[in-house]
This record gives sequence, structure tokens and C-alpha cells, in this order.
Amino acid sequence: MTDEKETAALLPGEETGTEPAAPARPRRSVWWLIAILLLLFAAAGGIIIRSALVPVRLEAGQSPKADAFCRFSFLPLSCETDLGDPSLGAVGTHPVTFTLLGLPLHTTLTVADTTPPRVTARDAALLLGETAQDEDFIESVTDFSAYTVTVAIDGDAFGEGTHRVAVRAVDEWGNAAEAEASLTVYGVADTIVLEAGITPAEAAEALRAREPRAALDETFPDVDFTTPGTYTVPLTIGGRDFRIRLEIADTTPPAASPRAVFALRGLALAPADFVESCEDVSPVTLAFAEAPDTSRPGTREVGIVLTDAYGNRTDVRAPLTVYDIPAAITLEAGLAQADALDAILGGTRLTALAERIDFRTLPVGEHTVSVRTPEGVFPVRVTVADTTPPTARGAKVLYYRGTAARPAPSDFVRGVTDFSPVAAAFAAAPDFDAVGTQNVTIRLTDEAGNSADVAAWLVVSDDAPPPTLSGVRDLTFYVNTRPNYLTGVRAADMNGAPLTVAVDSSAVRTGVPGRYTVTYSATDERGRRAAATATVTIAEITEDVIRPLAEGVLEKILRPEMTERERARAIYDWMVAHVSYTAYADKTYWMRAAYHGFSNGRGDCYVYYAMSRILLTTAGFENLEICRDNPAKPHFWNLVYCDGAWYHFDTCPHYANYPLVSFLLTDAEVRAYSKNSVADYYSFDASLYPATP
Repeated sequence: MTDEKETAALLPGEETGTEPAAPARPRRSVWWLIAILLLLFAAAGGIIIRSALVPVRLEAGQSPKADAFCRFSFLPLSCETDLGDPSLGAVGTHPVTFTLLGLPLHTTLTVADTTPPRVTARDAALLLGETAQDEDFIESVTDFSAYTVTVAIDGDAFGEGTHRVAVRAVDEWGNAAEAEASLTVYGVADTIVLEAGITPAEAAEALRAREPRAALDETFPDVDFTTPGTYTVPLTIGGRDFRIRLEIADTTPPAASPRAVFALRGLALAPADFVESCEDVSPVTLAFAEAPDTSRPGTREVGIVLTDAYGNRTDVRAPLTVYDIPAAITLEAGLAQADALDAILGGTRLTALAERIDFRTLPVGEHTVSVRTPEGVFPVRVTVADTTPPTARGAKVLYYRGTAARPAPSDFVRGVTDFSPVAAAFAAAPDFDAVGTQNVTIRLTDEAGNSADVAAWLVVSDDAPPPTLSGVRDLTFYVNTRPNYLTGVRAADMNGAPLTVAVDSSAVRTGVPGRYTVTYSATDERGRRAAATATVTIAEITEDVIRPLAEGVLEKILRPEMTERERARAIYDWMVAHVSYTAYADKTYWMRAAYHGFSNGRGDCYVYYAMSRILLTTAGFENLEICRDNPAKPHFWNLVYCDGAWYHFDTCPHYANYPLVSFLLTDAEVRAYSKNSVADYYSFDASLYPATP
């Protein structure tokens, strides 16, 4: 068996070293048969493989699948091409590769676009004057490839009414589709112009006249019909909301009426003076067509141009009458009345001043003078100017050398005359140390700046005068009063410096009535003395002296309608309020005490009694002096007869701890005070005085 296998492995023609076997021709035939079979099998396999793959054709947008390319599902084919590659979705033919038993197999994928675009159209609505874009009618367009869309509108594309709209889409492969829509154009325009000044109701009516179906807020809250401009107004038509532009325009010229003007010569006039009334919805400017001439008296017409803010213009003409009276004039200060009236009124007969004015005293400055004419009262601006220099006479002035107070420039002039205050000054300073007479020039200047020089003279002397005494006069004083001899008396040296005045009153006896001489004297630092005498009268105080003092008080406190008791109480109250308590030694003469009280406003109980006595007596009350019966501690008060009876009347203050209103008290009341408050305060001999109730 081993030998057979080894022999069989030898190829034909090889020698083995032994004899060849029997003839081998039949074995070669087998091999040829196998070879032929193999070739046939291969050819059949190739045919099968080639017919296993087929080309695929898809509509654009579809996704290819691998099994669509294989005719025989039992073949172990593997697709080498990425069928998910987006580039395979492009229209055209694309190669696709598979492998079978490691051998590549090729086919194709053809993508074609034969589907028309999908078009959805939409309706649109416009206002007159608006235009629509193609996209306004396109709701949507979809297609696999690029496309173009055209929109066609039947008839007058944007005329009022409803129009058919055709929306056509064509893709790049010629596939086409069409959809229909409608365009409704409403009768109201997107921009409406209305005249300024129209009312909201009129505006609403104008809109409805254009489109009756329009619904809107007729109050137009956001529109100012008096102010030109563009406003947005919402409205609804056929269930659709729109916003229109409402233009408020001013195309109407101003309405104006002229006014006749009466003016004074030279008066500047404004265009508004010639317009009685002007109406327009916008601001109006006025201008002269030609400038009015007011320099010439007479009557003429003046043209006025009125232009509103939007260029609308109105021309009016008005009459102008110019009086031959100046609107402004300058008069010299102090001008005579007749000359001033002639300068203002001239020879005009129909005019006169509306008020009385004295032009001679009219101060320098601006004034308004009213002139009355048949057409009314007109103001004239009068400027009073002072252009006249002052006038004066020069004077000779004596000056004592060394005197501190030197003469002022005004001392050298007399009779200064000018309309305004005048200031005097030396043109050149005089020499006050040069004894003798010298010329002096005084320059006078008024408030307006007008000036004049006046010649005067200065006399300088070394003979200085003695001191001067002034105010020395005869005096009268009353007995036991303290005289003041120096009241009003002054002394001064030659320079005007005050000096001390000495008084020699040694001869005067103030307690004895009579006439006495006093001597006044003053001495300056150089020993120059001045002296003067006066007569001093010491007079007794009488009732004639004090009665006027009492009457002056009673005039202030008494009234005719008062009762007796009220009059007495008024005197009592005045004494308490106006006299204060102080010591007073002299109790010998009640009139002196009363005079002391009225003169000084103070005193003791005797002064209170004396003043009350003269006041009560002058007022018509009978009264008596009453005195405490203890001479060591005297006290004085009054008994007064009032309302038909006698009463105690004591105006002197009481002790602070024991106050008492001692007005019309009875004997019992004062005795009670003496018993219960201050012992023996009102202790008196009742038998000497009339009894009280």
C-alpha cells in the first residue's frame, strides 16, 4: 500500500528507477475533464455574480438600502459604499461598490427629482396706496431642490377691490406647482391728509366716506387736530387691524382783519399794531410789505404780510394817520410852560394835554406826558435835560489866619441858580496863610455836569476875634426850685471849638422871690475872654402856675359822659400810675409841692395830697386837707365831696404788706385800717373835719 501511494505521487514522465506501469492515458482524461468542469463552473459563477447586482433609481429625498442592489439574497455580498453619505442624495448617478468573496462588484445609484414643489398660498389685505411683496402671499413652499416662486395678480394689482393671486413655484428640474390666494384692497388709503383745525367727528366722517366698513376710535385720543404733523391711527376693516398715517396739514392762510392806526410823529410801529385780529391753527409771523413812514404827518396805507408756520400767506392793508405831534422830545429843564406846550403840541388845534403838568418843575429824566386827540390819548416821551450851567454872584469872605475851620467853596458864592443841585469847588486852592486880599475862582457844577466859574475874594486877617457866647437870656425860676442857668448856653473859640461856660450866680436867693443878675463868661486858650449878663427872676408858685398843669392832665382822662364818681376815680388812678414815692422836705406851701410833683413825677405824701388837691379843685370837686394828729409822723391826704357826701381820698402808696385802695373811704373804713393793719395810720381829730357817711 505504501508503494502504491508513493508511485502514484510521481508525475508522468518521471522515472522511478523501475519499469513503468501499465499505460496511463485514462488518468489524463480525468484531469482534463476536471479542468473543463472547473472552467464551466467559473463561467457560470461569473454570470451569476454579474447578474446579482442591479442599478437602483430613486426619487430625490428617498434613502437607498443595500438589499435594493442585490438580485440574489443568498449571496454573501458586502456593500463597501456608505449609503448614508448625504452626497448620495444629490440628483445624478453615483457609483456603488459591493464585495463577494473578496472580489469587488460595481453598480450605480441614480437619484432623480420628478416631484413638483408643494405650495401653500395665503390671502392678503391692503389699504389704498400700500403695495404687497411676493412673500406676503406665500404661506410655505417645500421641495427637495432649489426652486423659484412667482406671484401674479389679476387686474389692477393694487386698485380697490378683491383680486385673484396666482402663486407658482418651479424647481430646478422643471417640476412646477401653483396655488391661489386673494388680495383685498380697501378704499381707505394708508396715508390720509386732513386740514388742521378739523374736529374729531369730521375726521371720522372723512375716513368712513372712503371706507364705510372702517371701525375706529372716533375721539382720536393721540391726534392733535390743531397741530400739523403725522399721527398713527389704528382702525379695523373686515376683521383685520390696520394702522394708517393721518397727516394734519395747514394749507389755509391766516384769517386777519386790519386795524386803523393813529400815531405820533416819529413813533416806531410794529406790524401787529395794524392787525385787529388774526386766526390760524399755527403761529403766525407779521411783517410790513413796506416800512411805514411816521416822519411825515398825514394819512396813508400800510401793507402787512401774515405768514403762518407752514408758509400760507395773507396780505392786508390798513390806514395809518400820523399826527404832527412828536412821539419823543427833549426839553430844557425849567423851560417855561408856554414854550414847553408849543414844543409838544405845536399849532395843532385838536390836541391838548390830558393832565395838568408844570414843565418848569419837571425833574431831569424820562417822563411820559399824555396828549388827548379825537382818537384817544397818546403818550409822549419827554426827556428833561439840563444843559444850562449854574449862575451865581461872588462874595468876599473874611478868614482869621490860624482858624481851624477854613471857608468852604460854597461860602464864596451867593444867589446860586440852577435847575438841579450845584456843587462848589475851588478852581485853584487859595492861600489861607497869606494875609491880605486875594482873588478866588469858584467852579460851580450841577448834577448834569454843566459848570461855570465865578470870581470871588478871600481876605486873610491876623486879628482873631474873642470867644463867642450864645444862648444867654433872662430866666425865670420858681421859689425853692433848682435853677439850671446853662440850658441852651454855648461858648466857642474862633475855630468853633467848644469852651466851658462859667456862671456867677452868687447873688441869687432861690428861696426868696425877686430879680437877680447872673454873669456868664468863657475864656479861650489864648486868654481872650467873653462875658454876658442875664436877669434871673425867682417867682412864687401860684395857682395860675399849677392850674394849667392840672388842666393838661384832666383833658386826657375825663370825658363829659362820666359820673362824679367816675371822674374822681379817673383822677385817683392817674395819680397812682404817674407819680412815684420819694422824700420831699418842704411841707410849708402846697402849691410848691404840687409844682414839684408835676415837674418831677415824684414826691412824698404831701406832694400826693397837693397834686390831688389841684386836680380835684380844677375838676370841680370841693376838697379839704386832712393831716394825721401825730406831728412826729405826719401824713397828709384829702377829704373830697362826691355824690353828696364827704369821703377820704388818699393817692399816696401804702405799705406793701398792707395795701389799700383809699378811694372814697368812710371814717369807719379808715379807722378799721388803722386798727387792723397799720396802727394809727389814719389817726386824726374827727371834730376838725366833716363826717363821712
